[in-house]
Amino acid sequence: MHRCHGQHAGHSTASTGGDTQALYDARELAMERMQREAEELHAEGIVGVQLNSHNHRWGGHTTEFFAIGTAVRPLRDDHVIERPTMVLSLDD
Repeated sequence: MHRCHGQHAGHSTASTGGDTQALYDARELAMERMQREAEELHAEGIVGVQLNSHNHRWGGHTTEFFAIGTAVRPLRDDHVIERPTMVLSLDD
């Protein structure tokens, strides 16, 4: 298995009036960038995905989203990767 860690950000400047669409768009952008990088590596999928956000207060209210994951691809043509299963932590 080849692992490639990627971190991609999406930025949103949302008004204090509750412009949630900008937040959704920024989150989607971060995830799309991560997926695009995995596709460029010919990955079978992405595991261990984390979506984090960080709020900035300079120049208005800005939220930055980070999509972090591990792209998984076979080492050779006859290598088969098992389908990952979803695991939800009960600690969060």
